[in-house]
Amino acid sequence: MIEDGDRLIVGVSGGVDSVCLFFVLLELQKEYSFEMIVVHVNHQLRAQAADEDEQFVEMLCKEHRVLCVSRQIDVRKVAEKSGCSLEEAGRNVRRSAFAQVRQEYGGTKVVMAHHKNDNAETLLMNLARGTGLRGMGGMSPVRGSVIRPLLCVERREIMEYARSRLIAYRTDESNISDDYTRNRVRNHVLPFFEEHVNRQSVEHINAAMSQMREIQRYMEDQVNLAFAQCVADRGAENPGKGGMELLIRKSEYEKQAEVIGRMILIRCISQVAQKERDITRIHIRAVRELFDRQVGRSLDLPYGLLAVRDYEGVVIRRRSARSEPGIEPVELQIPGVTTIPDLGVTINCTILENREDFSVNQIPQKTYTKWFDYDIMSTSEAPCSHEWRKAKGDHDSCKAASSTESANHDIMSTSEAPCLHEWRKAKGDHDIIKDKLTVRTRQTGDYISIDKNGGTQKLKSYFINNKIPGEVRDTLLLIAQNNQIHWIPGYRMGIDCQINEYTKKVLQIKVEQDGGNWYGRDN
Repeated sequence: MIEDGDRLIVGVSGGVDSVCLFFVLLELQKEYSFEMIVVHVNHQLRAQAADEDEQFVEMLCKEHRVLCVSRQIDVRKVAEKSGCSLEEAGRNVRRSAFAQVRQEYGGTKVVMAHHKNDNAETLLMNLARGTGLRGMGGMSPVRGSVIRPLLCVERREIMEYARSRLIAYRTDESNISDDYTRNRVRNHVLPFFEEHVNRQSVEHINAAMSQMREIQRYMEDQVNLAFAQCVADRGAENPGKGGMELLIRKSEYEKQAEVIGRMILIRCISQVAQKERDITRIHIRAVRELFDRQVGRSLDLPYGLLAVRDYEGVVIRRRSARSEPGIEPVELQIPGVTTIPDLGVTINCTILENREDFSVNQIPQKTYTKWFDYDIMSTSEAPCSHEWRKAKGDHDSCKAASSTESANHDIMSTSEAPCLHEWRKAKGDHDIIKDKLTVRTRQTGDYISIDKNGGTQKLKSYFINNKIPGEVRDTLLLIAQNNQIHWIPGYRMGIDCQINEYTKKVLQIKVEQDGGNWYGRDN
């Protein structure tokens, strides 16, 4: 717990517990080589009495040549601003002060004066308010950088230590009142147990908590193994999405014991939120039920989190501006650069002249850079594909083009291919090719061309067939002309404007976000 070379940050309020801790540490310095730095937090709640507590601690430290760092914090204002109780606000500002001083002075450990009675009070309060395994374990003697050397003794032993050594200390009158929940447990509940149930109540409660901490450690080891099997960090796999996004795979999750499953969900939510306090059994039950619901269903969680059912399982992530559906269409600058500041997205459009030595092998295979036939995009009087080739003397080569992987391959692979303008006219969108290219998110009526016969598919159907989660569909950027989608960056492009050896002008579109690729599925 304490080692040679430690620099201990010791919380001292001036009360009997922390003052006795101070003297215990002074005694231990005779056996171990460590430093002490005392931190006193003046909560400014008791006017003159609080100032006198501060002066007492400073004089105590001066007398024993120990560095004392005092902090004055208006806890009432903190409570009002944060919307929490005075008790919770005081606890939070103390933790913050100890952490700050530890960082400023290079402390190795924070030392607190909690004892067995404090721990018994904590367990009873946790049980009454609702808790899990960790809460039933109470406070640990060592947790991270925080140590509690007095957690092995009861309050009566501390009082006897102070009396036998004539140790002076301050009495906080607020501890006597019943204004705070902990005081009511301390002044009434525990004394009732000791007087009317068992005199060893505090000892037995602490023994039970010790066993619960052992069980908790074992369960954590089991959860670590299961977590590795069940959970994937999509945020790490796709940095462009921003922040942690945990996928809990249904196939693996359903293999776990129910208790392990609950602990996996708690860990996922707390890891994404970086908090655990307000995560209740109700939230965990609701997330578990989400596994059996339809893909695309979602659930709001504390701390601005969202649980979403997708094809693989349930995703836990933060709500963000990007998760809000839809952006207004933005006209692409051709040639030029188009930016969407709210998303940090840049779209670079370049017109390339097709050279005589062009080969379809030159077409970029990158997910976020695509080439399009600009001749088709930029004219409303596109000729019939077979007439176009015939005029070029290439009518007989139409079938040969079927071996390419190019854009117009599906239209031009047969000498019986329909006229492009007749195809569009039949589809009711002859005017679409006259319109400007835009970047936007999906709209009602969107479709994408999918085959050589001019067949199209509703964008919604494409999303469903390719198992794109519902919450992702509203965020995907689309390159469009009216309702015709030419490209879904990260997924696929339409057939109609893909290039081939007959293309004269190539439109290159590259989508980037904050210096990297726009997110999507690599393919």
